[in-house]
Amino acid sequence: MTNSAEPCQKAGQILEEIFFLLEETKVRREIEDPIDEILTSVEIPSQPSVSLDEFHQAIADFVRKTCRYGLRLSRKLSLSQARSEAICLLEQLYQGSHSKGYEAALLDLTNPELDGLNVVLAVLAEGIKVRERERYIRWVFASQLDPSDWQTKCEIAELMIDRLRPFLPQELALCGPAQRADQLPEIIASELESGGFLQQLCSSYFCLHKA
Repeated sequence: MTNSAEPCQKAGQILEEIFFLLEETKVRREIEDPIDEILTSVEIPSQPSVSLDEFHQAIADFVRKTCRYGLRLSRKLSLSQARSEAICLLEQLYQGSHSKGYEAALLDLTNPELDGLNVVLAVLAEGIKVRERERYIRWVFASQLDPSDWQTKCEIAELMIDRLRPFLPQELALCGPAQRADQLPEIIASELESGGFLQQLCSSYFCLHKA
């Protein structure tokens, strides 16, 4: 006969692992710190104005190192591949003062009021970090929740709703676990964005109930 406590224990372990993997300090260490370290290693021309070739060299150098050493899924790029990738990333991710994309990066590069190349590289780095954060979060939910059966997902939802009901928004506290089992990524992500208060409560609860 199956122990009725086993599904709940399994659900608790999954939820605890999700919170561990998504803890802000860990995410920064896994995603942001390597990119920031690479950014500081990029050689910046010392002269006030930067040529287009120097600009392309700098962004290619940054992207090449980032793809090789700064991402969880490492890729080796040639210099020409890195330059094309950098331009593509600027087109997708760059948000300038008044416009978006590669052309906006060129405008900021030549703006005498800005530290052009450093600004472009910093904005590019932030865009990559945001994209990699989103990929990492999707991976955490896919690896932890997708393999779970419906019963386990309902148990996880019950832990989030029933055990911690006094601290949940009213619309969530009134829902049954089955109503929220398919919305666990959204619920957990919302909790983390709100400051992680439930994360602290969950950690304390699970530590007391591991026996």
